[in-house]
Amino acid sequence: NVTVGEQNVTYTANLSTPCSPRPRVVLGSGIIGTGRRQVSLEATTTTNHPTNLIRSIQFNELTHASVDVPGKPVSAVPFTVQYPNAAAQAGFVVQRTAPGPVMVRFTVTDDCGTWPTFIGTGPSGGW
Repeated sequence: NVTVGEQNVTYTANLSTPCSPRPRVVLGSGIIGTGRRQVSLEATTTTNHPTNLIRSIQFNELTHASVDVPGKPVSAVPFTVQYPNAAAQAGFVVQRTAPGPVMVRFTVTDDCGTWPTFIGTGPSGGW
């Protein structure tokens, strides 16, 4: 309670964030050809946060791999793909470029903040 002038005013602050608990970013993948894997991303929601959209994907590290994002030129890491209109789902293709382990580290930014993740395989893993 706070007294303002001669009136007693009650103010209640909600200190929780609508992204708590934080909704997951779901990653899926499937082989689409020799040395190629399609990666799909989906921003999920919670009861407290019924809408959640992907705003960008920042590619941080590529090991024995290249990344093809539809409609975007191939770039050296680090690079960021922006989704100015936001998207519930996004995707890209990972191409193995050399023998050995494959690793693509990236960070998805959605309405709830950043979600660092990766996709990869060991040197003899199926790709």
